[in-house]
Amino acid sequence: MTERSRSTVVAYAAAGFDFVCLDCQHSELDETRAAELLRSDPAPQTPVMVRVSDNRQALIGRVLDAGAVGVIVPDIDDASDAERAVAATRYPPAGQRSFGPTRDDLPRDPRLLEDRVVCLVMIETARALANLDDICRVSGLAGVLVGPGDLSISCGLAPERAFSSGQLDDVMARIAAACVENDLIFGAYATDVASAARWRAHGCDLIPVGSGTRLLRSAASDLNHVLRRSN
Repeated sequence: MTERSRSTVVAYAAAGFDFVCLDCQHSELDETRAAELLRSDPAPQTPVMVRVSDNRQALIGRVLDAGAVGVIVPDIDDASDAERAVAATRYPPAGQRSFGPTRDDLPRDPRLLEDRVVCLVMIETARALANLDDICRVSGLAGVLVGPGDLSISCGLAPERAFSSGQLDDVMARIAAACVENDLIFGAYATDVASAARWRAHGCDLIPVGSGTRLLRSAASDLNHVLRRSN
């Protein structure tokens, strides 16, 4: 991983967020590079989670072995998909995770390694929504995270309106109720402060906001606007 990428994570961690998320699904980052980044800072003050690119045991295990405190898993359509994701975070007999911590400060007790991580799965298709109750009842699942854009597309709605209109209000209320019933974390991706506030109003506990590039672009644009206005 490049020093610039590590510095970006450090900068966001220093800003006081509850966690930093490395995105291997919608960025140039892959799980191998994410693991390198995680190992480069053996005692991070801010927890780091990883959205993996696919619901695969090897990819999930790779970032957990490097110190991620949790994974966000896409490609979840039913309970069996969610069970597979959870199993990748647990050692036998509860799961299928392979033992191999790669960061020096991690415990070597499998139970302690399991206890330090959480597994969240994404609800981003109409099929996942149809199977929501079964997904939320999967043992060992920590929570669900809504992908508003993809979920809108799957439901025949405009993805560009997913973050700024009420088109998902009923859906979000249904998912929130399922999370409360099953004592799960309820989250959703946001693109900006306004959409983060919208999901917060729906009861979201966890809200990843934007991307590093988008946030940098927004901050640079705001600074440029202020400087030009002051001239």
